[in-house]
Order: sequence, then C-alpha cells, then structure tokens
Amino acid sequence: MKAMLSTAPGGPETLELTEMPQPEPKKGQVRIRIRAAGLNFPDTLIIKDLYQMKPPRPFAPGGEVSGDVDAVGEGVSNVAVGDRVLAMTGFAAGVARGQATPVGLVEICRGLTVVKVAVDADGHAV
Repeated sequence: MKAMLSTAPGGPETLELTEMPQPEPKKGQVRIRIRAAGLNFPDTLIIKDLYQMKPPRPFAPGGEVSGDVDAVGEGVSNVAVGDRVLAMTGFAAGVARGQATPVGLVEICRGLTVVKVAVDADGHAV
C-alpha cells in the first residue's frame, strides 16, 4: 500500500510517498480503504516539529480519514466490509489503508461524499 510519510522535519515538500506492507486488522480493529484524508493547519506544524505533540518518525500526518471498510478483525460486529465510514485516527491519515477501532468510526450518511466528510470532520460537525 502507499503511504505519505514525514521522515524528517520540514514543510510538505519533505513528505515521502512510500510503499508499505498492507496491515491486517487485529482483534477489535477494522481496515479502511482510505478515499480521502483531512490534513489541517496543525498537521503543517507537526511535520515541522513546531507543535506540542511530536510523534516519532516516520509517521503519516493527518487525523481524519473516510473510506470503505475492507476487512474486519475478530470480534467486530458494528461495522461490516463495504460500510462507508469516517475515522478519527490521530495520525496515519496519509496511508492508502489504515486501521481503526470501531469505537472511533462513524458511518457516513447518504448524500455526503468521503471528501466532504474527511475535510470537515476536525473542525465542523457533519
């Protein structure tokens, strides 16, 4: 899978598009085929090491993703493969497939696009 990673402090030009192994969901997790990711002003500060939170590198900036559940781990019953969801991941929005716990998932209402949901999730109620 593809991932946009921050490997060194700097602006967006320092992000690197990389290939990574596709994660398999663990017990209580789901895997999401990410269709859109929300990157916000704090993310630009985080990748420059100018924010109070400094995740260890490499990391994928962005905290909100929307897309389709494409695999579920053992014990997951409130979402299914094919469900369109929004997830607040904290980090890792810049990956092609991400993992999340179902507790942090919200099903996307009909009529909302995955792009609209990912972009508005952090600062606006949708």
